[in-house]
Amino acid sequence: MAEYNRQWWADRLENQGALYVSTRNSTTVKDQQWEVFKDAILGICPPSIGRVLDFGCGVGRFAEALMERADSYVGADINEGAFKFAPELEGTSYVALPDDRIPFDDGEFDSVVAITVIQHIVEPEQFKIWSSELSRVVKPGGMFLIIDDAHPKYRGWAFDVDPPRKRCSHMNVRSPEIIAESLGAEVEYDAGIISAERKNSHYCFRARK
Repeated sequence: MAEYNRQWWADRLENQGALYVSTRNSTTVKDQQWEVFKDAILGICPPSIGRVLDFGCGVGRFAEALMERADSYVGADINEGAFKFAPELEGTSYVALPDDRIPFDDGEFDSVVAITVIQHIVEPEQFKIWSSELSRVVKPGGMFLIIDDAHPKYRGWAFDVDPPRKRCSHMNVRSPEIIAESLGAEVEYDAGIISAERKNSHYCFRARK
């Protein structure tokens, strides 16, 4: 992971951190979007997802929801500073990601969750590396539960944001099939588009290794 990517996310946490930490009775647009994501990811989860890796967990916003279905939860992120905002729950832990590697043994997880993360792995070589690592740490028959910015036929929305050049430099939208194939998996269930707004469309799917 290039150093500028680490710095970009560190700066984003510093400048926009309040947007990524839940507050009681929050009604912000961003908070409402997280609720949509939470409902969507639980909607494609089977009753038990075993030991789960939340790849790119940030502040651990989905830890509590995922623990409703998981035996244990590990949040992993390149930005270790985000963990100071993460919930400390029984069965949860957090780990900083070193460059280009997930620090766990082969087949250690039953499931991987990635919520609006893969879209930010822009460079093809980095996408290949992280996909290989995610596939490696999931046991055979394991699951990938993914929410990402909408697939290529919806890519036009990304160019409407302000400032577009900065946003798009950290975006690369891919189809569920391309992501699943890179993980050595097949799409098992596609929930389709979960956000109606053109400028904020996402898809949600489950893939099986």
